[in-house]
Amino acid sequence: MDRVRFLSKVVLAACLSFALAFTLSCSSDDGNSGGNCGCEVASPSSSSSVGEQGSSSSEDRGCSIQSYKTVEIGTQTWMAENLNCVGEDAVNPVGGCCNNDPLNCNIYGRLYDWSTAKWICPTGWHLPTDAEWDILVNYAGGSEVAGTKLKAKSGWNNNGNGTDNYGFSALPGGISCGSISYSGAWWSTTEHEQYTSTAYIKRMDSANGSVATSSTNTTRGLSVRCLKDQ
Repeated sequence: MDRVRFLSKVVLAACLSFALAFTLSCSSDDGNSGGNCGCEVASPSSSSSVGEQGSSSSEDRGCSIQSYKTVEIGTQTWMAENLNCVGEDAVNPVGGCCNNDPLNCNIYGRLYDWSTAKWICPTGWHLPTDAEWDILVNYAGGSEVAGTKLKAKSGWNNNGNGTDNYGFSALPGGISCGSISYSGAWWSTTEHEQYTSTAYIKRMDSANGSVATSSTNTTRGLSVRCLKDQ
């Protein structure tokens, strides 16, 4: 297993103001939760070793202060946890918590519709394309086995935990709120070639060790992992 080195987190107090109202669609039992959290990312200071973490400041987008672990995997630098950024508008918060439970956001991150997911990553980071996701999946051995290597060592029900070889620590934020802790799905920026209002996602499940590529309606609420700009 590759070595993971935790360095200090850095905070940044500069935030941009915005007001955004949208309806989060995860499933019929999804809900939005107010309050403020942040989306500052601790950027790596090293660019060579797989699984290593570092820190530097990065300007956020309309969020209060929070740091995120990051990890280098091959030629890419990823957030090592799901985004949990609300923004400054507590009345109409960005993203939602399943079942209106803030604990779900604290564990699994918030769920975002696709239009929000495309801009919510901090400056210097972006929502990955489907092709960029494929680079990660192929590095981890291909779609049939990558899920096992990318999933966290705990947090997945039905003995679905992974080996977390690279420190990516994927957690099951749910395809719908009924599948939280059993399945996880992450947006890409890539739209479907044929179906309107549909975008590609990457999905992992407790039942197997694969990473599946599928597509879903852009109004659905799913998890976000940000990728460092190159």
